[in-house]
Amino acid sequence: MEYSFESETKSKSCWNDLVVMEDLYSILGCEDNATFDELKKRYQKLALKFHPDKIASHDDEKSDVSHPVEFSKINFAWNILSDADLRKQYDIKWKQRCISQEWPIQDDVCVEEFDKSDVSDLDENMYTYPCRCGGLFVISETDIQIKFDIVCCDTCSLSIRILFDSL
Repeated sequence: MEYSFESETKSKSCWNDLVVMEDLYSILGCEDNATFDELKKRYQKLALKFHPDKIASHDDEKSDVSHPVEFSKINFAWNILSDADLRKQYDIKWKQRCISQEWPIQDDVCVEEFDKSDVSDLDENMYTYPCRCGGLFVISETDIQIKFDIVCCDTCSLSIRILFDSL
């Protein structure tokens, strides 16, 4: 699967409706050690509650979620967490992100500003963005799919936050 950017232009259009990596388990209201069946049950409950076709019939009920959750976020969380390989990658990247939040962020960069690399890793395309030190910030298609948003330079200690278009 090759990721394609909606816009080939290197613009700052992604500054509107920005999306950063989110805790997908909290979107579904589960712990990070939840089983597949627990995730599926929670997804089905939330999907029924927040599906655009069903939301009108639930207006009178009090939400059991601490904030309004859009159906697209619920669906996105399920699509990642229901796939064993993507879930494993997400768990690794989420832990890495939680640690890297302690580091200073040099810049915010739209995902569209990354260039496709000539080098691929395990049948997956890689994308790069130049660092001021001459090194590269490198992300994979999976990183883009799970919206991994804090990346360190492969040469120095600088970090950037990647901004994604809204869901």
